Amino acid sequence: MNKDVISMSYNLYCLPEVIIRFARNLPKQSLQDYFNYRFPFLSKNINWDSSQVGIMYLVIEAAKQMEENDLALLYADAERIYEMTDEVGQAALLSVVNDKKTYQALGNGYDRALWLLLNDYLSFCCAEDIRYTDHHRLGRLWDGFLGSKNLEVKTEAEQKEAFKQGVISYFNIGGNIKIELFRYTRNNANNNSEVIQVMLYREGLPDNYLAFDGEEVVPRLMRPVYEMVLIYEPATGWIEVIAKGREYREELAKLFSISLLQSLIGCERIPLKRYNINKLRSFYDFPTDPEDGIESVKVTMLELKTYDNSSKLTFEVSSRSDCNIYETLNKWFDINDPLGHEEIEKI
Repeated sequence: MNKDVISMSYNLYCLPEVIIRFARNLPKQSLQDYFNYRFPFLSKNINWDSSQVGIMYLVIEAAKQMEENDLALLYADAERIYEMTDEVGQAALLSVVNDKKTYQALGNGYDRALWLLLNDYLSFCCAEDIRYTDHHRLGRLWDGFLGSKNLEVKTEAEQKEAFKQGVISYFNIGGNIKIELFRYTRNNANNNSEVIQVMLYREGLPDNYLAFDGEEVVPRLMRPVYEMVLIYEPATGWIEVIAKGREYREELAKLFSISLLQSLIGCERIPLKRYNINKLRSFYDFPTDPEDGIESVKVTMLELKTYDNSSKLTFEVSSRSDCNIYETLNKWFDINDPLGHEEIEKI
């Protein structure tokens, strides 16, 4: 490696890590396509005939010379691409892409995400919304309700306006509200199902924050935007709601069902699957298959919880520890090991 490359390598950390990952993981043709699209005035100064490694450093050097606004745009794009490279993001991209043959021939997750961003921006935005939904499904922001099966979601302006007015009335707000609706195929473990997703954005009350006005720091008002998601699966009749505030979710499901499904629901919740994991009260040697790319599975945390969820006790060991969690508990508590008590029935 020559001195110039060593110097560039030393200066990599002058940029945010997400930009470095962006330059490092994208093929040079994709980097060229991106710069031609987003920063054509910079692209003409980059020697795109260089090697893959050489172009990575040239792109990083170009980023270090950017104006503040251009660098902010690059950072935002790199962050959006990076967020779509995990398993959830890749599944979301695949569910909306039309040209699957071209898409699946691309080299890695970064390349696939960037390709869709450049070639079908609206679908990329839908994939981001789907990823957000899948990330929060079954989590603390989620509730699911049983509705009627195989209903048509009304998309006419009249029904959407009725839904919008219902939300305005319920939240007692006068700010802006935007509704976006799209369909996609959800990839489930056993089968694929078509779902309709509604993105609901509502404007909150004004909030005060500090900002620079020239050299002076001044207060500025900003109205935050709150994002809520509703998903309807016709095959099951499930209505899922993702929103902050559990007290809101049932009412949102009712408003959605009345306005866009034109059906009443009793707001009975989706029964969640329950699993018996008492086997994990003692060491278990998980079988693994080399074809899955999994070398080993290790339990690093156990949480004991009362049935009424009034109290819990959590044990955790480092994944790098030489002792497994059971050996550690036995060493700490000996005959008082909490996992050995007969009265413990739930983990």
